[in-house]
Amino acid sequence: MLGSFIFDKRNKKGISQEELSNKINVDVETINKWEIDEEIPNAKDLKNLAKELDFSADEALGLKEKSRGFNVSGEIVLGFFCIGLALNFLFDRKDLILIFIFLGMGLQHILKLFSK
Repeated sequence: MLGSFIFDKRNKKGISQEELSNKINVDVETINKWEIDEEIPNAKDLKNLAKELDFSADEALGLKEKSRGFNVSGEIVLGFFCIGLALNFLFDRKDLILIFIFLGMGLQHILKLFSK
C-alpha cells in the first residue's frame, strides 16, 4: 500500500527513482524496495519523501487525506466555540458554549460527508 502510494506520488511529480534518491539522499535500490513494498522508509526518510513529493505522513499511512492548507472542519468547531464563549460573557449563560460547540461539531460532520 505505502509502496504504490510513493510510486504514484513520484510519477505525478514526473521524477525518476534516481532523481528522488539524489534529492532525499538514499540509494536508488532503496526507493525501488519502498515502491514494491519490500521495505518501508524510516521516520526520517518518510519525512523527506513527504517534503519532496508534497504529501503528509498521515496521508501516506492512510490516516487522513492531505490537508488543503488548513483544517476547515476544525476551524468551524473552533469558530463556534469562540462564538459560544463570547455569548457566554455577554449573557452569562454557560449552556451557550455547549450549544455552539455542538453546532460546530455537527457542521464538521456534514462537511466531511460532502467532501467525500
